[in-house]
Amino acid sequence: EEARGITEIILKGIKEFYKNCEVKERNSIFLGEKKILGSAIAQKNDKFFYHASLLINSNLKELEKAINWEEEYPENTRSPIRSKRSKVTNLSSCTPLTINKVKEIILNNFLQSLKIKENNIIKIYNKNIIKI
Repeated sequence: EEARGITEIILKGIKEFYKNCEVKERNSIFLGEKKILGSAIAQKNDKFFYHASLLINSNLKELEKAINWEEEYPENTRSPIRSKRSKVTNLSSCTPLTINKVKEIILNNFLQSLKIKENNIIKIYNKNIIKI
């Protein structure tokens, strides 16, 4: 499954910081018993979309306030995938990390895993596009 493969590439990068991370149900990554990454996919015709949220150094109190979770979905909602609540933590909960360091390691794992040469990608940092 494509989504599992993508999540495993991200996991490989995260394991450079924490060895006890693993992919569990719904292609989520857990640090111990707490979720640090949740993902979702969509497929339409020949298109595949993957998105993930990785908690690195988030304000978890604000996150809890921001997420509106419905126990029941309105009738006009088309076949929703029900959310599965999990306790969460930040990747930086045990070791100080910067977002840029995490991005760099995960990007390098994608380059290696997908056998992409760096000169074939464009990096986007702080809204500046830099062609490598």
